Amino acid sequence: MPSRTNAFRGLLLAMLWAASSAQAFTVYCAGDANTINTALLHAQTASDITEVHIAQGVYDVSNTALTSGNARPYGLKLMGGYGPNCASRSLAPASATQGNTVLDGGGQAAFLDLLGSLTVEGLQFRNFSSGTGLGVHFVEEQATTVTIRYDIFSSTGLMLESSHGAPATLGVYNNLIDQSLSGRNGLLINSVNAADQVNIVGNTIGFTGNDGIYLCLNAANTGSNLYNNIVWANGGFDIDISCVSGPYSSTAVLVDNTYGTSFLTGASGSGGNSNADPLFVGGGNYRLKTAPLSPAINSGYSTAPGISGTDLDGNARIVGSAPDRGAYETAYDDTGNGQITVTNAGDSGPGTLRDAITQANAVAVQHYINFDIPGGCPQVITLSSPLPVIKYGVEINGYSQPGTSANTLSDGDNAVRCIVLNGGGTTSEGLVPVFSSGSWQLWVQGLVFEGFHDTSGSCGGAAIALGFDGTAGALIWGNQFGGNFGGAVLQPNDIDLTGGTNASIGGNSPQFRNIITGADCAGGLNGRGIYAAYGLFSNATGMKIVNNLIGTDGSEYGGGGASALYNDTGLWIETSGNTISGNVIVNAAGVSGVLLKGAQATGNVVDSNLIGITESVCVSYPFPLCLGGIAAGNTAGVRLQGSASGNAITHNTIWNNFSAGVFLETVSGNSPEQDVISANSIYANYAVYGGIYTGNPVNVQYNDAQASVQAQPDRGLNNPIITRAIGGVASGTVSGTLASTNAIYNIEVFASQQCDSYPGYGEGETFLAAQGTSISNAPIGNNGSTSFSIPISAGPGGNLAGQQITLTATDAAGNTSTFSKCMPYTCDVIFSHGYDSPTGEKCP
Repeated sequence: MPSRTNAFRGLLLAMLWAASSAQAFTVYCAGDANTINTALLHAQTASDITEVHIAQGVYDVSNTALTSGNARPYGLKLMGGYGPNCASRSLAPASATQGNTVLDGGGQAAFLDLLGSLTVEGLQFRNFSSGTGLGVHFVEEQATTVTIRYDIFSSTGLMLESSHGAPATLGVYNNLIDQSLSGRNGLLINSVNAADQVNIVGNTIGFTGNDGIYLCLNAANTGSNLYNNIVWANGGFDIDISCVSGPYSSTAVLVDNTYGTSFLTGASGSGGNSNADPLFVGGGNYRLKTAPLSPAINSGYSTAPGISGTDLDGNARIVGSAPDRGAYETAYDDTGNGQITVTNAGDSGPGTLRDAITQANAVAVQHYINFDIPGGCPQVITLSSPLPVIKYGVEINGYSQPGTSANTLSDGDNAVRCIVLNGGGTTSEGLVPVFSSGSWQLWVQGLVFEGFHDTSGSCGGAAIALGFDGTAGALIWGNQFGGNFGGAVLQPNDIDLTGGTNASIGGNSPQFRNIITGADCAGGLNGRGIYAAYGLFSNATGMKIVNNLIGTDGSEYGGGGASALYNDTGLWIETSGNTISGNVIVNAAGVSGVLLKGAQATGNVVDSNLIGITESVCVSYPFPLCLGGIAAGNTAGVRLQGSASGNAITHNTIWNNFSAGVFLETVSGNSPEQDVISANSIYANYAVYGGIYTGNPVNVQYNDAQASVQAQPDRGLNNPIITRAIGGVASGTVSGTLASTNAIYNIEVFASQQCDSYPGYGEGETFLAAQGTSISNAPIGNNGSTSFSIPISAGPGGNLAGQQITLTATDAAGNTSTFSKCMPYTCDVIFSHGYDSPTGEKCP
């Protein structure tokens, strides 16, 4: 929160503007919600225009006039993005989903009824849930101009209305509106005057709960215009120009918009609209792709009414021959500016990659480095010295080289890559962006990296070194780091990738998958596929690591187990808020497949990964089982070390690891806490350690008699005790008890083909069911107890007969126990007639 003084906390300046209209206005500098409220209360009774400059930060406005439903100012300007004391301003939001000045409605309805002019710019609105269907509601009640521009409406919508008085101009420019609540529209405009001017220009509106844009227009209105908008993937119509009652028209001028579904009639002058996928970057990022090139780029209307000079990021609105559609402008210049082509594989000189980066560093625009090197593939660029650091945004596209192609397999990798960047064993880092601001973006795809070593011996070099100031939002797609390539084994890197804030490493589509392997740091324990360090210059949070092959090159979907394919650690994460999902993570021979380390490793999600196995085919009969994969375990599957807390390990397959499936490790007296381990398949890991291991084998397996004995990871939560597991082939019941402190608990039930041989405690091959229970009878300092009975089902074609049943418990704080002792499932269903159940429940 910016610093405040009494002089700037409330009224900053009151002055008269001597002009023909002689309008007066009062300016406030707001650094807290109270000052915002003071300004709004002033606006309710003032006869002048109230201008509120809001410093960057997050403000709870749930108890202010903004959400009271009775603010009726003469005129108001709400303007975000200011620095401390409002001495400077950065209008652009910080990212696609997080504005730099956020007004949080706390879930309350928000109405701001306006009697005069209104300008709202540079703000993010969130958690507004108006009962009328939108969330943020502005009503114009005089002949005036309402301008909404450069704003983000997250999980809420925007509603503008004109009154039955004199005509108004309603303008919505360069805004992002996304993820409105279920059943709610993104943008609703109700214009009742025939002479109203309605301009909707350069907005991105997507993935809302109902219609993207819903217009109610007077039947005689001829002044409504929609230009250069992207309205996509909404729950109802993308554009709906209709109303259920009243003298409304279903026409407007629509020019150069992109939308999918519609209920409208374009008025005279409409044209240039498209139903083509706009190709968003994805993952909540509504900027446009340049590879493949989005059809929304350079396809807008240059002289649209009210077109702005900058986009939502604060960049130039027109780059190239025409503006892009939507709220964000790419730096792609179809007139040739920013395009650089690498024409030879030399280390230096004209036409080399080094020369291309040098050229890109000379001009502060987004550049696009493509390849057209004659002579077939591969083309190996061997460095004798580090490349220049990258100063401005750049896309380096290895798939532009003739003869290349991206991966198309849902499993494995069949990409054809050609451009190899080789550190030669003497260069520590490959591509290193050091941007001057967060508006630049690094995008690397279709390259192969090998041989980047830290020559000091500290194992700190990286093929791509993200994480420095200004490198947020990097896209690392479709690359190969180490492994087999063209019949040869690539030289290993010390570290394949260092993490960067909000970086996307891989993605859900096959073409985005990276191969990340062979990081062995000369056989030590510090070779890492991806390394996200917490430190002064590298605090990589919010990464999305999705759908990569980590520890295998995919050549036979699992690699060959050759030492060159091993990472010492697959993913080494010391930071927060990262998502690790859908990856194959194998062959981590040093520490673990996934390491979450230290107090800053919090709020991470490890979900739906294959960790220690590469199976590609799953069957449901005679029992749910995945087949066809190569057993390629890690030292540990997932290791939570020290004070790593508040993480979620869910829906993963964690098999064949050489110690525990999930290892919660106490370091220097600091233990992981509140780490949810839920709904995974954990099986065939080293029996001494078992599925979930918390340190000392005695404390791992055996429960504590007293509540005070909790100096263990995840508070040493006791595992449940099974008293009965019985039923038919397809369904049955598991009963048991849990002894612990007073709390609510979630009991999860698992089945396995066999129990661990030592010491008789289970793992959990197949997750069957979960049910809540609670303990409320624990005396102070001691455990209480509860009993439970949970119905289970084997699922379609499944078979519970002969299975070993195990349980885990998780408390409301997120602590998860180890697996319980196994109990064989008893298949014995006898009905009142004295015979076994019908087919489907009959026991063998």
